[in-house]
Amino acid sequence: MSTTLPALDELRLHPLFDALKPKLSTPFTGQLWLALSGGVDSVALLYLAVASGLKPNIVHVHHGLQDQADEWLELCQAHATRLGLHMVTSHLSLQKTSEVHARDHRYRAIAEHMQDGDTLLLAHHASDQVETLLMRLCRGTSVHGLSGIRAKLQKNVDSKSITLWRPLLSTSKSELEQLANQLNLTFATDPTNHKATADANLRAHLRAHVTPKLRERFSSLEQNILRTADLMSESASILDEVCDQDLAHCRLSAQVLSLAKLVQLSAARRRAVLSRFMINRSHQRPTRDKVIELESLVLNPPNSGTAIWQHQGFNYRFYAERLYQIQSDTVPAVPLSRSICFGDINSQHAFAGALWQPKQIDQPGLSHNLLTQTLNLDPVAPGSSLNLLRRCGSRSVKKILQEKKIEPWLRGSCMILSFQQIPLGLLTPHEFYLCQSPFVTDCGWTLSPVHPHKHSTESESALANDMA
Repeated sequence: MSTTLPALDELRLHPLFDALKPKLSTPFTGQLWLALSGGVDSVALLYLAVASGLKPNIVHVHHGLQDQADEWLELCQAHATRLGLHMVTSHLSLQKTSEVHARDHRYRAIAEHMQDGDTLLLAHHASDQVETLLMRLCRGTSVHGLSGIRAKLQKNVDSKSITLWRPLLSTSKSELEQLANQLNLTFATDPTNHKATADANLRAHLRAHVTPKLRERFSSLEQNILRTADLMSESASILDEVCDQDLAHCRLSAQVLSLAKLVQLSAARRRAVLSRFMINRSHQRPTRDKVIELESLVLNPPNSGTAIWQHQGFNYRFYAERLYQIQSDTVPAVPLSRSICFGDINSQHAFAGALWQPKQIDQPGLSHNLLTQTLNLDPVAPGSSLNLLRRCGSRSVKKILQEKKIEPWLRGSCMILSFQQIPLGLLTPHEFYLCQSPFVTDCGWTLSPVHPHKHSTESESALANDMA
């Protein structure tokens, strides 16, 4: 291996460096890492990055699947040492061989060394882009799928948000090979790259049998497909803008949509909104069949507020002309009786599934003397009745909650605030309703939620941590 640092000076004179330097000069977040397999793609990217003035940390994933795996590790370490860069290695043992399974485990292995907000340089090139689009066409895809691999993408891996940076997507593999050979860079060759047996994955099959035939027939195959991906990306951006506007129009809060507004949309726009809504926090795009299944419930919602439709770790509920998205592992808070002294108007307290603060109002409210008194908070007892302010007579709490359209799955977290066994008000996860009592005075105070309930029913302990 004869590569020396003067090779960087020679590289800076290469036309490919001039073409890629602007892409390698874009801003990035956190620490910069580079995934180095030892193959020609990642080795070429490593030297292009260093020649551009970048000093990435190197991470190598040792799969142990090939006899040459130890040699590839030594090769990567030699390049890192020569360039004066820090390198770490993750040893990975894969039990399955599907491309998706292997990719997910590689990202997890790499992310173990990274911090939240870091950036990872990847050596995917134009040939990878072509194969990706052909794979998606074979399996069926949308406009977003035909946009291909994105040059920069935020990805959540084990609770870390990292940026995937792929500056070589417009560069062909042959260009990278020519560059590496011209600079006498030593790289590894994976014997499985062009191996396509009966049980091989689709990408290997396309690489071995399909794209070579297409290139024989279409000399500008890569340029044509890359141009198509760019056009589809622009189209997808336009669709996203329209979808974002429709979603904002239908959204009542982060995890709640208006059914009435959804129904007013055309079928195509309604499905686009539901698809976006379903990937809002799960970061996985739903299949068309699942979107249509949820759409059928939107058009004919269940009568019961307890009906649940589940998908990708979320429960979808229907109540009062609304569609709710709730994490499946969310357990509603169970309120416990407690005593509380607010002390002053600026204090904050967690109870009844929300964070509350006393608020001065220019209308009838609770006497300020109560702020320094010890008040009681109790769960709503079965059969309880209250006389709400500005209402004639006492009504059952059950009827009040129905009238206020409090979601059935949240009613168990409601509480009654009292003083000397006299009810002062009803606390729901969304609002505090004053009761008629001797302690109501002009220009008094009420309770206002600091963090309005997000329809995910956070526990009081979580809210308490929030407050701390």
